[in-house]
Amino acid sequence: MNKILLASCIAAAMSVTTMSAQQVYWTPAASQALNMENNPGGLSSVEIQSTTPLKVNRLCQEYAVLEKNGEIVKQIPASNTIAVYTFDGFTKNVDGTLHITFWDNLKTSPYKYSGTYTVTIPAGYFYYSDGTLNSDPVSCTWGIDNPQLVFEPAIGSTVSELKTITIDFPGADKVEFVSGGYGPDNLPTQNKETRNIYYDYSPLKSEAMSGDENSDDTGFEPVQSGELVPVIDGTTATITMPENYESGIVTFTFRDGAFNVWYNGARVPSKSLLQSAKYTIIKQDADENDNAGYTITPEPGEVYQIPSAPIIDKVGDSETTTEAYFVLYPPKDKTIAMVAKASARLYQVIDGERQSDAIKTFVGKKYNEGNGIMFYIAGESEPGSIKLPAGNYQLVVAANSDYTNRNPELVYNYTFLPSEIEVATIITPSNETTLSDPIEKVTIEFPDAENVTLNSGTYAIVNLGTIEFTAEVALETVNDHQAIVITPSAPFAADGTYVFTISGSDLTVDGMNYPISISYELYTNTTGVNEVESQVAADVYSIDGRIVARNASLEALKALNPGLYIINGKKVLIRK
Repeated sequence: MNKILLASCIAAAMSVTTMSAQQVYWTPAASQALNMENNPGGLSSVEIQSTTPLKVNRLCQEYAVLEKNGEIVKQIPASNTIAVYTFDGFTKNVDGTLHITFWDNLKTSPYKYSGTYTVTIPAGYFYYSDGTLNSDPVSCTWGIDNPQLVFEPAIGSTVSELKTITIDFPGADKVEFVSGGYGPDNLPTQNKETRNIYYDYSPLKSEAMSGDENSDDTGFEPVQSGELVPVIDGTTATITMPENYESGIVTFTFRDGAFNVWYNGARVPSKSLLQSAKYTIIKQDADENDNAGYTITPEPGEVYQIPSAPIIDKVGDSETTTEAYFVLYPPKDKTIAMVAKASARLYQVIDGERQSDAIKTFVGKKYNEGNGIMFYIAGESEPGSIKLPAGNYQLVVAANSDYTNRNPELVYNYTFLPSEIEVATIITPSNETTLSDPIEKVTIEFPDAENVTLNSGTYAIVNLGTIEFTAEVALETVNDHQAIVITPSAPFAADGTYVFTISGSDLTVDGMNYPISISYELYTNTTGVNEVESQVAADVYSIDGRIVARNASLEALKALNPGLYIINGKKVLIRK
């Protein structure tokens, strides 16, 4: 979690909000211009301090609100114990600094992009040390003047060839390359030419390819250098290499101000966001197959559910009992003498696009005396299968996991089909139904399950539009079935669509990860169909105003599909 932490000794430099005798200090400071060269991952949270410790008022019914350019993007209630808490030093949930997380995943946070951001804490959201509540709202406004840049391939990648790199400027209106800049003195050139983008290429030496785990393959003299001019297409810059180099290291150096970027109609220099980018090229042999001759089990393609552990069996007394989900095998006639920081990540692929966040991360160790690398989940106390939604996935094995042969990044495509063994559930209230009474709890029974486990401290995330709640989750026995019960701190009573989710990593059913996603439409101010005046036929409209039936009789009303309708100006809930 990327936060900007300012020590109390420099509190005078922070924004100060005065409330009677109390003062509130924000981190980051109000009106501070932030940019991604200082905060490359974006911002995920804000914190406020007072001269004395603060405490959250969990009973507050209002929300901490995040706005971007005047539009609400996220609201966090005080009852959300995951996102809202106080801390003192390294001790959490004690009176001290108030912390509010708006996005726990930096890659999906919308406030890493250029714009003006305001966080407003409502009155009554927290207590001061004297027991009084904040009597007025407090707010903080700051700006982000440079977005995070997106490189393709990603900086630091190992690739089989490097023909082009692209640099995308998310959120920008326009991008312009500035030619004729003055290059840094440390470029490998004998004269000070005007170069804004400069590269040098160094070939890999054969001994660096084969041995020392501590070597990073750097320090070779460049054999070719030059200036590059990108092609700008909208907000994307594409740099084309002058030739397709053999195995080696290519380093790009960018001068400050190489690009001018426009955000919201204003021009902003790229500052020192662009400094350097390094890539390692490892050529594949011409007679090797895809993925440089490396193969993997289970084989790519269609797989029922996620591969069940173990994929490999224990081999001899010297072999580990760790059970692997995937096993990588080197090209023919090669063995793996050294495995250094081997890892793999599993990504979901939606509409042909690999998602930015890995849903599972694996670590690797040498298997069967160098005949392979086994990938497993670190810290997993008991082996089991991984249960994820059916769909398309990519397993990406990190470059140099096989440190002996220096593999490039390897990509294997899988289509995970639904498990042949369905998990029976009884959900109360039924999933995807329309409700008229406040939601007090949701029960999920597993009538056929032998063992249901829930990680300690698990909460359900409940989303209502931009509002994000949490609800407690507990294991219980319901109707002689193992079950989980989701209970909010107060019944959900506001109209709208509620989506309840529990991560599959927190809930397992008979050894399989089991993610939960349940949704309800809640409309509390409704009328029963029998209460509608039946003497006169009525027109029926959907909740969004579309005509459903004209001059419908009472019998026709009762025959409507279950759901919410507008009849005679009233919300009417049709049940079956």
